[in-house]
Order: sequence, then structure tokens, then C-alpha cells
Amino acid sequence: MQKILMMMVFIAFLCAGCGETIIQPGDSALIYGTWNETENNEGVILLEKSAGFSECYGFTIRPDGSFTEHKNSGWCGTPPVLYGEYEGTWKKTGLNRIRINVGYWGGIEEYEMEYSFTATGNLSVKRLPS
Repeated sequence: MQKILMMMVFIAFLCAGCGETIIQPGDSALIYGTWNETENNEGVILLEKSAGFSECYGFTIRPDGSFTEHKNSGWCGTPPVLYGEYEGTWKKTGLNRIRINVGYWGGIEEYEMEYSFTATGNLSVKRLPS
């Protein structure tokens, strides 16, 4: 009886090891690249990876700590909105958090962003209060 139980436990562990490998959302290498906004819902922005910026909000995160944000280039947000690219830096501050230091039309801003990945590989970010 004990041998059968041990064999069943062994088979259970063997089957569990054959499952799909799940990539942890905290892996910062997944966030590298250019991301463009597809949806903004109550402060949670959904972005998809792209080859370059489109005519919407977006940013590029590079492994060397540099950051480019594609955003409104003036104080007025009424359409038509003009976009500009602002250079900055980023650093990881937690499992799914990064701190951004970047220029904008009125100077420099620093903020923290919390991120996660959707099942389809898109990026969901929320800007945290300072």
C-alpha cells in the first residue's frame, strides 16, 4: 500500500513538472520596448507593443535605464493634440513598479508606475499618486 502511495505521489510531481512555464509579470525584460496606448479606463492604461510611436500616448523602456515618453507637447489637451517625445530615465522600485524621471512641456516630472501584463501580452499600467 505504501509503495502504491509513493508511486502516485511521484507521478503527480512528474505531471506537475510537465505543465506550461508561466513567465512572472515582474520580469523587467518583458517591459523593454515601445508601447502605444490602446485604451484608457479610469487611470489604467492598456498598451500594446509596437515598432514605433503612433499618434497617441506611448513610451519606450530600454534595458540601459533610458526612457522616452510620447505625450502631449503642450498644456492644452483639447483635440487636435500635438505629441512630442521627451527623454528621461527609469528604474525598478518593486516587483511590478518602476520610477520614471522624464521631461514634459513644462519641465521635469517624476512619478511611479505599477504595471502588469494581460493574457494577450499587452501591458497595463497605472500611474501611482506622488
